Amino acid sequence: MPVDIAEDETAIQNKRTANGFLKPPSLIVKLICELLGTLIFVFFGAGCAAKQPGLLPVSTAHGLVTIWLVYMFGPVSGGHFNAAATLAFAFAGKMKLLEIPGYLVAQAIGSLIAGAMLLWLYGSGSSLGTPSLAEGVTVFQAFGIEFLLGADRDGAALNPWRWLGPAVASSTYEYYAWIYCVGPVAGFLLGYGFAEIAIMNIRPRFYAENSQCVTH
Repeated sequence: MPVDIAEDETAIQNKRTANGFLKPPSLIVKLICELLGTLIFVFFGAGCAAKQPGLLPVSTAHGLVTIWLVYMFGPVSGGHFNAAATLAFAFAGKMKLLEIPGYLVAQAIGSLIAGAMLLWLYGSGSSLGTPSLAEGVTVFQAFGIEFLLGADRDGAALNPWRWLGPAVASSTYEYYAWIYCVGPVAGFLLGYGFAEIAIMNIRPRFYAENSQCVTH
C-alpha cells in the first residue's frame, strides 16, 4: 500500500513537542547539556579574563559564548548554565522538583572541570580569571553592583559558577566570595518579581484591547 509522504510528514509534525523534538529530551540529556554549557561558558569567559585584555574583549567573549550556548543547548535544557537562573525558574514553578538539584550539580561539575582545564592551560601562577574587587570597592558596594548592574568594579561574575571553577582551581578564596553567589541569585529573583508585575499589568490590558477587535 503506497504511503502518502505529505500525510506522513504532517503526522510527524503533529507529534513534535514545543521545542521541535519528537519526544521531550530526558533528564540525563538535559543535565549533559547544562554540564557542557557551563563548562564551555566558564572556560571561554574566564579564559579570556585570565589574559586581562580589558573590559570590552572580556564582555564580548562572555556575550558571544552565551548566545552560542543558548542557541545550541537552549531548546534541550532551557540554556540556564547559571545557578541563579535555575533557582529563579524553580521559584517561578517552571521546573520539575527533581530537575532542580540535578541542574545545579551538573552546572557545578561543568564549572569545576572548566577550572581544571584552565589550570592546566595557564598554570598555577594565574588567578584563572577569578572575579575580584577593584581597589577601593567595599564588599557591600560590590554586592550592590553584582545585585543590580555588574561592572568592572567587582568582576561582574553574575553567575556563581563563573566564580566557582576558577576560584577552586586557583585556590583563590577571598572573604568577599559570597557576593558572587548571593548577588546573582538575589538579582535574578528581583528581576523575576519585576517581570511578573509587568506581565500582570500588561496582559489584562492586552486581552482587553484585543477582545474589542471585530473580524470580517
